[in-house]
Amino acid sequence: MDETSADWLLSYADLRPETSRTAVGATFLATNTLYLLAGILLTLQGDYWFGLLTEVTSVASFGYHYTQLEAQGQDKAAAVRLALMLDYVFALTSLATATVYLIGLGWTGHAEVDILVATALSLTFLVLSWLYESVTPYIVFHSLWHVFGAYAGYLIGVAHSSSGGVAISNLGA
Repeated sequence: MDETSADWLLSYADLRPETSRTAVGATFLATNTLYLLAGILLTLQGDYWFGLLTEVTSVASFGYHYTQLEAQGQDKAAAVRLALMLDYVFALTSLATATVYLIGLGWTGHAEVDILVATALSLTFLVLSWLYESVTPYIVFHSLWHVFGAYAGYLIGVAHSSSGGVAISNLGA
């Protein structure tokens, strides 16, 4: 993978001097709980697939960022790269599900402006965190990706359910 992606795909920002035990590092990790909360709320509303997927994604993201914070300058640490790969798998599956939900909503009034704004902001902050990998900008931008991504995912899930979209819990009912 390294050769194919010019060493980019499994690279990660060096977050020294922050660790999981510093205030900044702990706050950064805590932003993953917003995905957990969004997933729990979606699950309670009957969207078991997207809800559970969002919950699992929060765990994968926490695991990646925890190992990233603890790597302390180790380039290409195996544990961080494995956690990053798992994070990619679950994040991309969540993004694909949200995209399918959005396509299903179409432009019939169900895709509210707040969904589009939250989605645009989340993706903007994700890209900014890839472009600015020094400690403070990365942590700020990537934290905002977590905040707006969780909010957008929740809004998309709610809109999907309220528009009569088929949730896994409703199949065969």
